[in-house]
Amino acid sequence: MANKRTLLALFIGAALGYSSVGLSLDTDIYLEPPGVSRDDAPNVLIIFDNSSSMAGNNVTTAPAYDPNTVYAYAGDPGDAFVADRLYWIDEDNNQSEPTSATSYPDQWIPPDNNRCESSGLPWHVDKTTDRNGQGTATFYAAMSAQSWTKNWSALTPDPTGVVDCKQDHDNAVADAEDTGSKWLENKSNGYTNQTANGKRLATWAQYTFFTGNYLNYRSQSVTVTESRLSVAKRVTKQIIDSNPGVNFGLMLFHGNNPTPDGGYVAMAIGKQNDTVTYNATSMTRKAAIKAMIDDVNPNAYGPACDGSPSEPSNCNSPYVGTPLAETMYEAKLYLSGDTPKYGYAASTAPTPPPDATAKGADGKYVSPFRYTCQQAYIILVTDGNPWVTNDTNADDEIDLLTNIGTFDDGYTYGYSSKLDELARWMYTQDLIDDDILENNQRAITYTIGFDLKPGALDDDQKKDADGQQLLQDTASSSDGEYRSATNASELSGALQAALIDIQTTNSSFAAPALSVNAFNKLFNRDEVYFALFKPSGTKCWDGNVKKFKLCADKTNTTCSFGEIIDKNGTPAIDPVTQRIKDSATSYWTAAADGGDVTKGGAGGQIPAPAARKLYTYRGSYSGLSASSPATLTRIEVSGTNSVYTAAINDPTILGLTDTSADSATTNATDTAQVELVLKWMLGYDVYDKDQDGSTTDERWRHGDPLHSRPVAITYGGTSSDPVIKLFYASNDGVVRIVNDYNGAEEWAFVPSELLNKQFENAQDSVGTHLYGMDGTPTFWIQDNNNNGIIEPDNNDHVYMYIGMRRGGNNIYAFDVTPTAALDDPAYTSGISPKLMWVIRGGPSGDTAYRRLGQTWSKPAVARIRFGCSGAGCETADDSSAKTVLIFGGGYDPSEDDVMPVQAAATAANKIGNAIYVVDPETGERLWWASDGPDSAGNSPTLTLSNMKFGIPSDLALMDSNRDGEVDRIYVGDTGGQLWRIDLGPTLKTNSNGNSKGFVFADVGCTGNNPATDRPNCATIDDYNRRKFFYPPDVAQVTDNQYVENAAESKYDLVAIATGDREDPLDKLTAGGDPVRNRIYAFRDRKIDTYAVSGSTLPTPLTEADLYDATSNVLQDPNGTDYAAALQAIKESDGWYVELKESGASAPTGAPSTWPWVGEKGLAKPVIFDGVLYVTTYVPANDLTAERTCSASEGLAKLHAFNFLNATAAVDFDKDGTLDRTIELGGGIPSETVIVIREDGVSSLVGTSGGAARPEINSKLPRFKTFWYEE
Repeated sequence: MANKRTLLALFIGAALGYSSVGLSLDTDIYLEPPGVSRDDAPNVLIIFDNSSSMAGNNVTTAPAYDPNTVYAYAGDPGDAFVADRLYWIDEDNNQSEPTSATSYPDQWIPPDNNRCESSGLPWHVDKTTDRNGQGTATFYAAMSAQSWTKNWSALTPDPTGVVDCKQDHDNAVADAEDTGSKWLENKSNGYTNQTANGKRLATWAQYTFFTGNYLNYRSQSVTVTESRLSVAKRVTKQIIDSNPGVNFGLMLFHGNNPTPDGGYVAMAIGKQNDTVTYNATSMTRKAAIKAMIDDVNPNAYGPACDGSPSEPSNCNSPYVGTPLAETMYEAKLYLSGDTPKYGYAASTAPTPPPDATAKGADGKYVSPFRYTCQQAYIILVTDGNPWVTNDTNADDEIDLLTNIGTFDDGYTYGYSSKLDELARWMYTQDLIDDDILENNQRAITYTIGFDLKPGALDDDQKKDADGQQLLQDTASSSDGEYRSATNASELSGALQAALIDIQTTNSSFAAPALSVNAFNKLFNRDEVYFALFKPSGTKCWDGNVKKFKLCADKTNTTCSFGEIIDKNGTPAIDPVTQRIKDSATSYWTAAADGGDVTKGGAGGQIPAPAARKLYTYRGSYSGLSASSPATLTRIEVSGTNSVYTAAINDPTILGLTDTSADSATTNATDTAQVELVLKWMLGYDVYDKDQDGSTTDERWRHGDPLHSRPVAITYGGTSSDPVIKLFYASNDGVVRIVNDYNGAEEWAFVPSELLNKQFENAQDSVGTHLYGMDGTPTFWIQDNNNNGIIEPDNNDHVYMYIGMRRGGNNIYAFDVTPTAALDDPAYTSGISPKLMWVIRGGPSGDTAYRRLGQTWSKPAVARIRFGCSGAGCETADDSSAKTVLIFGGGYDPSEDDVMPVQAAATAANKIGNAIYVVDPETGERLWWASDGPDSAGNSPTLTLSNMKFGIPSDLALMDSNRDGEVDRIYVGDTGGQLWRIDLGPTLKTNSNGNSKGFVFADVGCTGNNPATDRPNCATIDDYNRRKFFYPPDVAQVTDNQYVENAAESKYDLVAIATGDREDPLDKLTAGGDPVRNRIYAFRDRKIDTYAVSGSTLPTPLTEADLYDATSNVLQDPNGTDYAAALQAIKESDGWYVELKESGASAPTGAPSTWPWVGEKGLAKPVIFDGVLYVTTYVPANDLTAERTCSASEGLAKLHAFNFLNATAAVDFDKDGTLDRTIELGGGIPSETVIVIREDGVSSLVGTSGGAARPEINSKLPRFKTFWYEE
């Protein structure tokens, strides 16, 4: 199917965990080469074994299918297939061939509904065409029976559905029954002649169709004896017929006796419907390849040798050998566009002859590669190893290939062959020089062993065993697959499986989070929300949010505990790819929508434009508060609407040009343009993006929630029927409330600061992605009687706080308390949000927030001790509990392009290098920390001279003395410093109250003493400038094993990983050397507060104070180095693990910087049950591409350590041995999300396109840990 660039963010309700993406930097993994998405057919070169052993050995198999014969079903007549129906299976979801008509009920259509001429099956124009009873193509389906308009959608089990295919569509085959139009369109006849309309409509999927007659034939057990060659010919021709969307080419072995070396290109790779010439006859490429296969004859190389005195001197002992490596080398020359070696060198003209068009006028092959990062696929079908030729004639050339690696034969009874080494080289190396075609062009090889009989009884079995091993090694070393076959059915299945694997690709992104059951806060709920987005080369990206659930009952036999399921209760995530299945049906959606961004979900439930409640606020923020909030203005195209009237006078409000005399007047042009933009904002397709000729229909109205995750808030109802609302934002500038019951958008808000981006969004021109509301909301929920119901009459409230992240420097606060208690989950009008206040950061922002950068750090709602006087004070220390917001200063976008070097003095207009404590009801700054005065001359409440770097991270908040109030903060910055802030109990507005702060650890200035050398770190190599983008996890532990004495047994373990979220590909480091990131676990032995008079602050910890646990010596207590390692960790202040590859030497295909391959931590570590879980990301390289679904996405990993000593802690693969690491798939992973429910504990990690469910059953002793989370 088409390469999908659909990205996902997966969430379970709300509150914890998030994995995000940023401006043109962390999205590099999708938009930078080699991650180029193209819609071109795969190039497949079949190497067909035409050796003498194929002709001279027979197999027992089913007789050939004859479409002119009517076959009876061999089983129960009630299960028989109807002969003239077309049954289908979904290849993307691994449905197997049906064995009875009840296998997949209603997965069939009549021939009249098949509009795919390329399928080779009976279709609406020619209902008798049945080449072989089976056809695989990339289809799209139309449910024509549902309305007068044929809306094209995913194929579902409905016999009324009409199907068409990508092959017809791409080749402009006019097969519409009535109109002769060529392309799909959502209108009454379903087709259009407007190219752009149709070609933008379809997202294709892979299906195989069978005639009922063919399936009845397949049910029979009759067998015949045929030669291997006869069976291979028949099956290969059928497979070519069945796959019209593949560009095929054909190679054969030479038979040029007495030195039958190498192979040749019998037919160059190309489109099947191209016109070629064979045997002096013009025909399609498909017909020519099939004719060539028919003409294959191993005994056709000259007259036979009969041993008589008159025997011709050029007679041919009737054999063709099996020169596998030599033929593969010729394939390499062909794919690379090099000079042929064997291709045209036969002493006797082979039958069929070499393809003259495969060679250019310069004598070199014409490579089939046309595009950067294109791949070729080789399918090698053979019945054995190179037993005649010894397959060594190309060895000298193979040995000279750069990076070919070490030759390791390892075969005892078969002849020597470098086939597997060459296949690995063709996969890991670039087949086309970059001066001809940039980036890597490579080949993936699939091998099929036909009628091999491996064993150990005799030499033939032993040779076959060696031959099978050679084919397995060849496939595995080149990212392909090996399959065996012993008859026609198995051979057909093996070929088809390889082609389906070749044609199926998908890419996406995911991140999970947790919500708490409001009626039982010990457990999580089961809802799972996927926030989806689809990157493109234009400025405005589509997005969506979809709902699934978790399998919650361990006794459920239809799903496993913790598995993600769809609305039908079936598994929604493919267990192999860990992506959302295309067949999955999300909640709020009627039919299967899978991971398709513009199908179903909340995006499909947005009200019609005229009914949509879209608000903004253009008034003054001065004086706003929780007690005096602003009423929002609904956006409407009306002369009485204040937004409309303001914009027609001043179109710049919407990003338009004002063509009138001034901003107080309007004209017809301005009025018309303003109306278009406002209608676009409401949801009308006024600019005809879908190019259907209508500007009054609806567009897709959901922008991308690139970094914003849905947060689920329970407002009331009951435990079994709760009232839940989702809150999140998207980069079209919209903050939304979505009804969890039906997916309807209840309310949407666009800040006034983003109104001027709306015209640019609407134009959606090619360019850098635009950012709007890019943050994730947090909430202050006041449920005074803790009954799980928000009751305004009881003074309950729900306040929402949301930053802009990449969209800007503001924080918005909303009162989203219902007007009355809610008890109907489907009710969509119970909340009328009000704007409580707005913080505007940056050098030109509010005076109190000049140091506030891009608002990445989410405001955390927390209670602290706050200075007071009088009767309201709770204790004798002049303090009481107060709810506040605490957040970091955010991100400084100037660091997108440079590795920061800390200067001796920070410029006054520096942003991000601060920590704020804020009143949640007014937005007033209560306290802040930074390195000195800001651009308005404001001095921080707590001056910390080394706080010179941005703090984009969320904060780790801790209640160290367990009194219910936060008194400590840990957070890292982009300079590699980890801060500890102790809040004084009498902190109050602009009063420090003995609060203390210091650099607890410094890992960004390796090799220096931060106590004396900070801030001068300019001499440090780029690869040692580590950054923190995510918060640590903190646990209070008692450790009696890895400390020197009992006095050291109690400490706070602070675990954190380094990694630059905005440079996942390490583009900022000099010379291409990636940053050498680490995972750290620091021991903070000062468990009491420093926030007292006269306390002495420590110097920062560095790596020199830590035990290097990278080599995992402590895993084996019997090891020779164990005692020394044990003493070392006891003397240390924690441990660290380097994020680098293991092994003594770099494997073939490894980056030149190996073992440092750019691995980095891009999510928060999680401590649970004595185990530290850390997810990491490895940028794409040749090695990661072998193990992920998309070569450009890189590799996601999960590490699990005993949090005390960094030894392996979890048996991920359940082989009885504890593991440190498991690979999770492609893309940037989220943090590990621990899901706690009544039936047990499970986990989720967001990966590319879905979620992995790694094992979390630790085998370690139980540890008591404590944490704080508001």
